Order: sequence, then C-alpha cells, then structure tokens
Amino acid sequence: MIKFEVPYEIVELDFPKKCEEFLFILNNSTSKYSRISIEDIKWEYSWVFDDRIPDNEDELIDYEINESQKYQLKFHDRLDYELDRIIVKLTMTAGQFQVTDEIEYVPEEVVSIASELVKILMIEEQKREKNEEVIDSIPPVKIDEPTLSVDETYTENVTILEEHYETVEELTVDNILDKINQHGMDSLTEREIDFLNNQ
Repeated sequence: MIKFEVPYEIVELDFPKKCEEFLFILNNSTSKYSRISIEDIKWEYSWVFDDRIPDNEDELIDYEINESQKYQLKFHDRLDYELDRIIVKLTMTAGQFQVTDEIEYVPEEVVSIASELVKILMIEEQKREKNEEVIDSIPPVKIDEPTLSVDETYTENVTILEEHYETVEELTVDNILDKINQHGMDSLTEREIDFLNNQ
C-alpha cells in the first residue's frame, strides 16, 4: 500500500462531501480531539492495486483474459486498465482520532504516481515480451520530477513508490511456475531464473 499526506485544500476540492462527513464525525465524537483546529488535522490518501482473483466463474474468465492480454496493451490503454484496479482510501487523523473510508474515484495525485509505476512495470515486462509497439508507447519515466503539488512529501512518495515496486515483483516459486505454465520458460527474467537456481 502506498500512502502520502495531502493538504486539506486538495482533499476538500477532490472529495468535499467526504471531508464534510469526516469532520462531522469528529466534531460529534466524544474524543478530546473533537475541537482540534483544521490546521492540526492530517489527511492521507492510501492506495493499492486490487490483485484479488474473482470467485465468480464468468468474472474469473474475464480476469484471466485481461491478465494475459495486458502485456500487449499500449501505455494509455494499460494505464486505464491498471487505474480500474486501484482502491483508494482517505484517512483523516486528528490526534489519536482517525476516520478512514474508501473513496469513489482515483484522485489526480494518485493517478500521477500510478502512472509512473505503470511505466516502470511495463519497461520491466517488455524486457521479456519485446513488443516494439508497446515499448514505443511508454513515455519517459518522471520519477525525479514532483508528481504532487506538495514538494515536501515528494521524496517520501518516491521512496514508497520504489519500495512498492520491489514488492509488486516479489518472487515465489509458485508465481514463477504459474508464469511458466502461462507463458513458457522463455518468459522468465534473469532475476526469476536466478531465484529458481538458488532454490
């Protein structure tokens, strides 16, 4: 999960009803923080790609088709595909009082980080897939440029992004065997082959 702090002004623009709801809950609570100043309240977006495999057989078939075809999608189509899989939560913290809820759409601050992550994932995948049309569609990675309007949180966000990228590609024997079963031995990266050789 990737988390980052967001100024109240941005959250209020993105989700005015959710802000109002959270503040109402806080103000009507018995918490000693119920009258805390708005400047002392911390707001965070947290998000993750939803990797749950559907239980329903029809949805499972669609999921498997999409998963097998995603490596052939050009960048903008792939980004749309991945954005549809993102779950975003908003958290308000006032002292030790906290309210969290899932939000209805992916805010621009999350889209900008997810976009960079998708670029990195696609570059890694295309080392194996070698689809020139897909490779040509991937814009340059802007990991060194601010993707949020809050400069002081940018460095932390990039670190979290890089840590998340490492966990996305976490290697297990089962995952590698599934990949071999679906795409053949030639689809393995050097890292995956090294991992198997060391088991």
